[in-house]
Amino acid sequence: MDVSKHAAELASSAAEQIFVHDLTAAPLVGVGPLRFDAVTMTELLEHLSRPVALLKNLRPLLAEHATVVVTLPTGPMTPYDLMIGHMQHMTLNELELCRAQAEYKTIRAYRWGFPFHSLYWMMVGLLGENASSYAPTERSGLGRLTLSIVNASFYCNVKSRRLGRQIVAVIAPKKKSP
Repeated sequence: MDVSKHAAELASSAAEQIFVHDLTAAPLVGVGPLRFDAVTMTELLEHLSRPVALLKNLRPLLAEHATVVVTLPTGPMTPYDLMIGHMQHMTLNELELCRAQAEYKTIRAYRWGFPFHSLYWMMVGLLGENASSYAPTERSGLGRLTLSIVNASFYCNVKSRRLGRQIVAVIAPKKKSP
């Protein structure tokens, strides 16, 4: 599901069903008994002005024991973040408030990415708006080696309650009381 028709078209070759819909505006209706056991929302909530609305409107689409995996950046926003449409970066406490307002429970939540992912984003921040121009389509041997080293370093990051530029959370809808 995506709010963008173009994004949905790009995903259509990899997905069985595609929906173009804005879950921040209203729940998705008319899909019959469609229910999801798991939903992944990576790098999404920071682009929304109403993340609680999205989580509330997602609930009718979730199976009874469904989980939702959320990742999003945390920490200060850079000019690059603003340029790519980030509206907010949440702290763990702000994400907890958001999920509580939407009546979800937290299964697990932590910050991730220290030290290497955090260092990477500090460098992107220093590039500012020039970061978007650093996307060569053909990389030299040195460029490929550098990217391989950066990619491998991400596997050496630690999870923490205080460090890291990413939040990783697994949440689930609270059961309705009888």
